[in-house]
Amino acid sequence: MGGISPPEIAVSVTASKVVYPILETTRTCYAVNHLLKSVVREIRTLRSVGAESGRPLLRPGGEG
Repeated sequence: MGGISPPEIAVSVTASKVVYPILETTRTCYAVNHLLKSVVREIRTLRSVGAESGRPLLRPGGEG
């Protein structure tokens, strides 16, 4: 008595197999949303310092 029956173990294993992809999807969505927010923040920062006012952005190496 007090043990886990085979059907309960099967349900537990199946549930674990279902939950793991959901967690991975959640993590991926969070990472994508975080990246998009970072890109938007960078664009807004560039615009706020006048990048949209006709002045070209400097490229790496100092070339305009």
